[in-house]
Parts: sequence; C-alpha cells; structure tokens
Amino acid sequence: RRRRFPSRSSFRFRENGAPHRARDAVHQGDVAHVIRSSEGRFDAILLDVDNGPDSLVYDANFWLYTPLGLAAVRRALTPGGALAVWSASEEPGFPWRVEDAGLTPSVRKIRSHGSRALVYLGRK
Repeated sequence: RRRRFPSRSSFRFRENGAPHRARDAVHQGDVAHVIRSSEGRFDAILLDVDNGPDSLVYDANFWLYTPLGLAAVRRALTPGGALAVWSASEEPGFPWRVEDAGLTPSVRKIRSHGSRALVYLGRK
C-alpha cells in the first residue's frame, strides 16, 4: 500500500536543516527521560541508539529495552502509535518483550548500508 507523504515544500526548516511542521519537535537529550515523562504524546518512537535491543552501544540504554522501559514506551504512545527499534542482528526474544509490554509486535527485514538489518515494530 502506498502512502502519501507531505511534499518537501510543506515543511519549514530549522537552522540545523531539520524539517519542521507545527506538530513536530526535535529534542536533544536523554530519550529515556523524555519517554518516562510523557503520556500519550507520541505517534511514533523510533530508536536507533544501539546495535539492537541486546547489543548495546551505551550501557545506560539498557532500560529502554526492559519490561519497565517498554511499558513506559507504551504509555508515551498515542492510541495506534508505533515503536520502531533498529537492530543490526536478530534478537529472537525481543518481540516477546514488546508483546508483554502490551504492544503488537512485528519484524521487518531491511538493507542498511549494504548489510542486512531488522526493524522491530510494536503497535499500540
């Protein structure tokens, strides 16, 4: 199914070149803090901060992939909202964690920089 996306001309651009529309926001800082302090705020949460849920680049990100972290993600999503987690390798247990958090899991195989990768999805 094809989706229509706004044309580039419908965006305003920030000084750093990032697109901006009235309901968009860019936050630089601790993603865990933003997720913990948000309820029903995000249509989508996209995490590309590690090599995958079990292949951490930064140990401090561990919380994001725990039952508590995923429950906080669910609370931060709007109804019908989605979580997407990029992973360099297969993490067979992660979809179960997503489901245990109350999200409907799925997995998409993708190509990224010439290599295979996965995106783990969870729909509220």
